[in-house]
Amino acid sequence: MKLSGCNASLGGTVKTFVADFDARPLLPGKCGNCASYEFCIARGLSLKNSVDGGGVLIEEHSFRKGDILAREGEHVHHLRVVKVGSVCLGRRGSDGHIDPVAILGRGAVVGFCSYFGQPNQQGSVALSSGRYCEISTEALACLARSAQKIWDQVGRACSVAFGTIAGWTQATSRPHIAGRVAHSLLLLTEVHHSATVTLPSNVALAQLLGTTRESVARALALLEDQGFIARRGSRVCEIRPKPLSQWLFLQP
Repeated sequence: MKLSGCNASLGGTVKTFVADFDARPLLPGKCGNCASYEFCIARGLSLKNSVDGGGVLIEEHSFRKGDILAREGEHVHHLRVVKVGSVCLGRRGSDGHIDPVAILGRGAVVGFCSYFGQPNQQGSVALSSGRYCEISTEALACLARSAQKIWDQVGRACSVAFGTIAGWTQATSRPHIAGRVAHSLLLLTEVHHSATVTLPSNVALAQLLGTTRESVARALALLEDQGFIARRGSRVCEIRPKPLSQWLFLQP
């Protein structure tokens, strides 16, 4: 399918976008070889103005720990899809302090509100080094109006984003620190789509879970002693989701 010109007004953000798209499945090049291709909001497309063609529809960027990927309240005209790495969502409270609310990983979309013409509702800061793809919201909305599968993928990504934030809310609401940490580990396997994950720092986890880094360290040691996780160095962790889930189910 090719689109040559698109006049759209989805969410008030799209005016006129003229391009030549080929929506056949994309396999060769950077997108086809991407570790997060299966989870990307734009998967299944072959876009001439993409990272494969050197155009402006999709641009790949790297980031370092501490980099800001999104600012709360800012209006932007792009989405950022995490390819590799971890990012933390945060929201400013009534006291002006920014509180962490969730950790995201591969395939996560940062700045989703821009697709609907709205300002960012959360800020986002990198917890590690990594890479992301920046996608034009105009082009994506244009494609979604003409291709049902793109609209479906946008809807799925939106649903996943809501579910992820809800999951982290559940984790932070547990009464005991060990339960919060265990729940967080299970969520990390989900957001990174792997049972082997690179853990955020104990400080970052403690800030998210409302505790201290010492308490996080003790909880990780407890879970490792019981065989639910295996540490590989200071950051890499192999998680056994099934027994860990069973243990967590029995906790308050």
